[in-house]
Amino acid sequence: MRELDRPLACVLLMSVLAGCSDWRRARPIRQLEDPPARRATAYLAYFVSPALKQAVYARYTPAAGGASLKMGEAMETGIPAVMRAAFERSVAIEEPVVSALPQGVSCLLIPELLDVNMEMTTLSFRKDVGAIRMRWTALGPNGSSVWVQTITGESSGMCMSERCRKEVLERALVDQFHKAAYELARANWREMTCDR
Repeated sequence: MRELDRPLACVLLMSVLAGCSDWRRARPIRQLEDPPARRATAYLAYFVSPALKQAVYARYTPAAGGASLKMGEAMETGIPAVMRAAFERSVAIEEPVVSALPQGVSCLLIPELLDVNMEMTTLSFRKDVGAIRMRWTALGPNGSSVWVQTITGESSGMCMSERCRKEVLERALVDQFHKAAYELARANWREMTCDR
């Protein structure tokens, strides 16, 4: 195959296998399949930053023909799903300002994406391992941090395609959200003055 024909061939192959460019977008996560058995009674606000809404993981530079995974929609739907699973009540806000929280809300939760990693291990057999690390910070009534957890969502698979690696990262994101929901649900919010 001539060098100039390769990009076009790749585009055509990916279109057939994965439905055009949609293969690069993580699926939205609307609810957690295995939520915590008991939700926290605290009423928290949460803020999904523009950076999270536009989160993209790029394996290679686009000029090199590499793949990227757009995670913004999954973050926009997944974080509210975490809050519904972890708390009896929660509310999304547009600005991360503690002094402007809705009535009855004392604390503000701010999730932050730290890094996304995709590695290949070859100890006994080839395996692709995906990891998504996030920091979840709750700010108290005076604006200081009252609860901070750094959580890593993980998944793996024996991949021979970018579509498979996309699915590994999607599962890592779901794992991240499940772990976050469990940590949030079992935190002692009353002790942190977040549960009145």
